[in-house]
Amino acid sequence: MHLFLIPIGVMVTTQLLKLLIEGLKGNFNWENVNNYGGMPSTHSALIASLIFMLIYDQGSFAGPSVAIGMVLMVIVVRDAVGLRQQLSLHSRMINKLIKDLPDHKEYKYPVLHERLGHKPSEVAVGLLVGLILSYLASLFI
Repeated sequence: MHLFLIPIGVMVTTQLLKLLIEGLKGNFNWENVNNYGGMPSTHSALIASLIFMLIYDQGSFAGPSVAIGMVLMVIVVRDAVGLRQQLSLHSRMINKLIKDLPDHKEYKYPVLHERLGHKPSEVAVGLLVGLILSYLASLFI
């Protein structure tokens, strides 16, 4: 059960940490509790925690489940800094184009979320946070 509960706990803790960091910057908003992007990457923390717990459970880096976890990590990290970063850029550009419309047409279009992707540093910190929190949690099981 710890293979599931600890990564989920790490995910929730990292998301709360992200809210705290945003609050310290003066940008706290409860609506951001489920948003993408920002420091640290919750997805990266989750996958790092899962891999750590798999290695902890098996007592080894070898094994198919760790390999699957590593492949998933590559997908998550590439998605965060690649595709989702491009989506952020597109959202900013679309929002700018909408702002340039005449006022009577502008209101017809929703404002898109612009923070979807991550900087490499946000992903790296997410991976580190996931490992540290998982290690600390593993001391109690």
